[in-house]
Amino acid sequence: ETFWVPKAPRENDVCIMDVASKMYEGIQLLKINMCRLALKVTYLSDIAAVNGTRILLAYYNGQEHRESGRHSRLNWPPIGDLPKTYWDQWKEFLQGWCGTALRIPEALGGWYEDAEILTLCCCYLIDRRLIMRHKDSFFEFQPVNSRARTRFRNTPQPFSDVILLEHAKVVDIPYKSGSIFVISQSPQLIISTALAPRVHHFQDLYRDLPPEIQRIIGVVDWPEPKVIIDIAESVQSGMAMGVSDGSVRAREDRSSQSWIISAPNGSEITGMGPVDGALCDRTSHRAELQGHAAIFIILSMLVQYFKIVGGKLTTYCDNEAVVKKFQKGWSM
Repeated sequence: ETFWVPKAPRENDVCIMDVASKMYEGIQLLKINMCRLALKVTYLSDIAAVNGTRILLAYYNGQEHRESGRHSRLNWPPIGDLPKTYWDQWKEFLQGWCGTALRIPEALGGWYEDAEILTLCCCYLIDRRLIMRHKDSFFEFQPVNSRARTRFRNTPQPFSDVILLEHAKVVDIPYKSGSIFVISQSPQLIISTALAPRVHHFQDLYRDLPPEIQRIIGVVDWPEPKVIIDIAESVQSGMAMGVSDGSVRAREDRSSQSWIISAPNGSEITGMGPVDGALCDRTSHRAELQGHAAIFIILSMLVQYFKIVGGKLTTYCDNEAVVKKFQKGWSM
C-alpha cells in the first residue's frame, strides 16, 4: 500500500523518515518515528530554522511547536510521554544526520508556491515589531528597550494591520527569562512552480491528480490506448458499464475496494486500492462508496480527455444502501 504524504513545502526539503530509514531499522526506527509523531512533524522544514541552515534546538530537545512559535494544521494522534531512551535515539539520529552543531547539509530554499504549509510559522518581524499569530488573531510585542532588536516583552497587544505581514520576515523564537527572543529570520521567499507537464496520454491526467485523489482511485491497470478509446466511445453512446466492490477484513484491520469500467466489446480499465479511516468507519458501505467514487473520477478524466458531451455510464454494486444513493443515475 502507499500512503498520502504532503508535498515538500520548501526547496531541498526531505521527509524526516526517508532519511531515518536509510540510517536505522527495527526498534531504533520505531523510536525515531514515535518522537516525530510526538513533535507533530513530517519534513525537515518542520524542525528547521526559517533561514533553512540548522535544526532548531527546541525540536532537538523534544519540545513541541509552541516553544518555537509554530503550529501544526493537522490533527495528530495522541502520543503521551515517551521514555528518555526514545529521545536519546532521536538526538543521536539528528546528530548523525546534521552533526553536533545541527547544521543542515544542504540548506533549505524558499517555500513552494503551490505547497500546502502544514506547520505554520506564526511569528513575523516588521522593523522592530514582533507580530505573533494565534488562531485567527494577531498580537504585537514591543522591544524591551529602545535599542533592542531581537528581545521583546512578553506582553501582547492586539494587532490589526495584517496587510503589513505580506512583506514581513518570518522568524523563530524561544521564550527565556520572561522575554521573547528572535533567534533566526528569513524573508518569505516564494518559489513559483514550473508549468504543469503537458498531457500527452490519458494516464497523464492521473499523474496530475493530488495524492489523496490518486489514493481514492487506487492502483490502476492501464490498458492500451485503443482500449481506452473503446471505453470513451461506449460512454459517449451510453453503453459503458461500471462495477465496484468493497471488502472489510476486521481481524486484519484492513479494508479495500476494486472497480472496473468496461465497454460492450470487452475493453476495460480496472483499479483497486485500500480504504482509509478509523476501523469503526471502514464498513463495507464505505468501501463500496469509495469504489464508486473511483469510477466517477476516472469517468471525469475520460470526459476531460476525450471532450465527451453527454453520454451515460451505468453502475452496479452489491450494497443496497449505495444502490439507493445512485438509483436516480448520474448524467453529464
